[in-house]
Amino acid sequence: MTSSSEGQISPEDRMLILSLSRVCGLGPISFRNLLKRFYSVQNIFETDVRELEKVVSQNIAREIKSAKLLQETGIFVKDITKLGIEYFTISDENYPKFLKEIHDPPIVLYYRGDFQKISFLRAISVVGTRRCSEYGKLVTKRFVSALAESGFTIVSGLAFGIDKAAHEAALAANGGTVAVLPGGVDKAVPLSNYQIFKKILKNGLIVSEEAMGSKLSSGMFPSRNRIISGLSIGTLVIEAGARSGALITAYQALEQGREVFAVPGDVLREKSKGTNSLIKRGEAKLVQTVDDILVEFGIKNENKMKKKASYSSSEKRVIDAIISGYTDVDSVSQYLGTEVSSLLSTISLMEIEGKLAKNEKNQYFVLK
Repeated sequence: MTSSSEGQISPEDRMLILSLSRVCGLGPISFRNLLKRFYSVQNIFETDVRELEKVVSQNIAREIKSAKLLQETGIFVKDITKLGIEYFTISDENYPKFLKEIHDPPIVLYYRGDFQKISFLRAISVVGTRRCSEYGKLVTKRFVSALAESGFTIVSGLAFGIDKAAHEAALAANGGTVAVLPGGVDKAVPLSNYQIFKKILKNGLIVSEEAMGSKLSSGMFPSRNRIISGLSIGTLVIEAGARSGALITAYQALEQGREVFAVPGDVLREKSKGTNSLIKRGEAKLVQTVDDILVEFGIKNENKMKKKASYSSSEKRVIDAIISGYTDVDSVSQYLGTEVSSLLSTISLMEIEGKLAKNEKNQYFVLK
């Protein structure tokens, strides 16, 4: 594609990609196939209909070649700009990195809000039932508050229940939050969540792959869920029944190669059957505290560090080594010039006291 500078595509290419995204029936896979065949968006528009039909349907090919496509897209851009709606194209440098890695990333992602307050490099999705219990709300608040304080952006779907609780907890903790809508970003869905929608516009981001004014259909919801999981390095499921839509997000996260976590629930409650089944089948990692999540990503709980317990001189040296990036016993031993045997006794005691934890790779992380 033509670039105006290294790593940045030209305004002309952005307009062409946006135009293609608005062609009825042309999705991420077809777009990728077109680029693979014709190498650039300019070539796609310059190719004749018969050649295009070797890759896409006749109707799609004809719409691409329609003279009014680019004209209508130009008008569309003016309309969304008036509403403060912006967009990433898949070729933009600031298109969310992890979303681009999934099998079918959106060609275009529309957004409203404060992009500067969001970090897509440390985002985690939090999902669950729409009809959550007080227990579900409490657990969501505790996990999300701690995750936000540890620098995570919280991604969810702005639905009732766990989604709404997750957004609210993130905002209350002065953290970043992203609401992924099934329809366009011009309207809150559901409309009764308009107040939280407005708060997110001021302190977070509202995103969707659907254009402004799109009519909702049932297929938009699972498509939306793949974006929720795709934006995130992991998905946390809190309270989900056996048929909960949150399970769709969890399974999409697994297909995308992302971590899935689940909070165990009451075995007698219908709302916990989905989460408990994820854990039982080994599809999700059981988590009881936010540290269970942070350790998986090699992240220290910064909030706990501020309230850390007192350390002996030998413990302080171990902490210094781990913070410096020496996270296994052998490297800590070499860094400190200490025998492994004597080091193990110190580390074991620190584990018992909850000062350290290790992941499946035997790498240690500071907990408090």
